[in-house]
Amino acid sequence: MTRHLPNHRQPVETEPADPPPAAITGDELQDVLVNFFGALAEPDFSRARTYCTDEFYEETIGGLEEYFSMLSEEEKAEMSADFEIDEEKQEDLNGAVSVYSGDSATFTITEEDGMETVFEFVKVDGDWKISGGME
Repeated sequence: MTRHLPNHRQPVETEPADPPPAAITGDELQDVLVNFFGALAEPDFSRARTYCTDEFYEETIGGLEEYFSMLSEEEKAEMSADFEIDEEKQEDLNGAVSVYSGDSATFTITEEDGMETVFEFVKVDGDWKISGGME
């Protein structure tokens, strides 16, 4: 004899699932990089700071700002030129998002000679900021 137990399952109320993170394009991250390096080329360190996390700035750019203040005008001009991304350089930037997980992304730039530079980004208050890279 088989006993059938009544189904005691109750409907389970669930919260709606969070929507998947919106896809990111390499253009968004590339724009941050172009603006960041543009600010360094001016040099406008306070503006450059707006494109990166405080930790990245302190670890990477803060020392550069101090060093820059000790250079002659000629040396400053040479150093600024190194950071400049003109239209031609911008077109040659061959970058791609290599890792993405909602609030963080990795952007890899591959130069013509095959050399790669990796930048890490995090989203802070809705804006993408550079959080690592330049090695």
